Amino acid sequence: MSQTRGYIWVRLIGAILASIAAIGWIVERVSGQGNAITVVVNQIPDFAMPLIIGLAFVSVISFLIKRLSFRSKHIAA
Repeated sequence: MSQTRGYIWVRLIGAILASIAAIGWIVERVSGQGNAITVVVNQIPDFAMPLIIGLAFVSVISFLIKRLSFRSKHIAA
């Protein structure tokens, strides 16, 4: 997936989500109380397998699109 145009969006969204989780953790540590972000982050492991399968699916589709695009350019030439 790192060789596709969509990879930057995956990295960007991942970085934003990680930042939100970190902010939630900091707020929880400072205040000593849980918050909405903590509740959501604690539910993520329940959806780990569908998220992994979804990311793998997007990776395979991105790879196939890039490969088909590459082949069509070289066949037409």
